[in-house]
Amino acid sequence: MTSHQNSLLLTTTAGSYAMPGWLFTAGQAIQRGEYGPHDIEETLTDATDVAISDQLKAGIDILVDGEMRRLDFVMGFYDHLQGVRLLPPRRTMGPEGHDMRPKWQVLEPIHAPQGLHTVGDFLYLRTATAGMDKPLKATVPGPFTLSGRLDPGTIYKDRMEVA
Repeated sequence: MTSHQNSLLLTTTAGSYAMPGWLFTAGQAIQRGEYGPHDIEETLTDATDVAISDQLKAGIDILVDGEMRRLDFVMGFYDHLQGVRLLPPRRTMGPEGHDMRPKWQVLEPIHAPQGLHTVGDFLYLRTATAGMDKPLKATVPGPFTLSGRLDPGTIYKDRMEVA
């Protein structure tokens, strides 16, 4: 019997790992096109390794990747969807708020022919923790959460149908 199977209550994390300041500024530079593909991979790998290391130091039983490769829990998924169009911002001035987050309009039935790119994140977690006696979990937002940034247009009747 492995050590984690002896525990009555296994510990894990909920939500994204807190984004370090250096990753936030790197994410901005990535969006501006200032990083090459190898720079991006190195940055995201380093961030994921930090998240894993902190979980190990804290004694967490079930490890996650911290969602570090996404740079945002939800927004990165929309880049992988087809059938949607980014809408212009509704508000750009004043204090940052939820109403400044991007929104997409559905133009045709939504599909993601290349998936949502979560498998690679999990495979990295598995590789980074190889040889450790730790269960792993992948974290993704559900369809209702993802539907929150989508205007159903004329394709779907409402958010529930989008989900």
